[in-house]
Amino acid sequence: MLLDTEVQRPTTAGLDIRALLREHEGRNYELHHEHVNPANVRTLKTIGFDRCYTRAEGPYLWDVKGIQYLDMLSGYGMFGLGRNHPEARQPKQAM
Repeated sequence: MLLDTEVQRPTTAGLDIRALLREHEGRNYELHHEHVNPANVRTLKTIGFDRCYTRAEGPYLWDVKGIQYLDMLSGYGMFGLGRNHPEARQPKQAM
């Protein structure tokens, strides 16, 4: 039973990925080093690829400062179409 001063808030099921990303923004390489692959982080820092990217479209990436980069990395599946390609996103949005 709730008192007059208490407010019942609806609970949401599931994992809020966007909230987690906002909470840990800028810590991507620290967390990757700690939990996934420290050698990869050292390599990325050595070649200057240790940015925190917040947006991606086609072959371009944007960092937290809004600086746009042309992503020259190749060899992964998404690079044939680019990031956030509208035709590749369409089936996902239809689900």
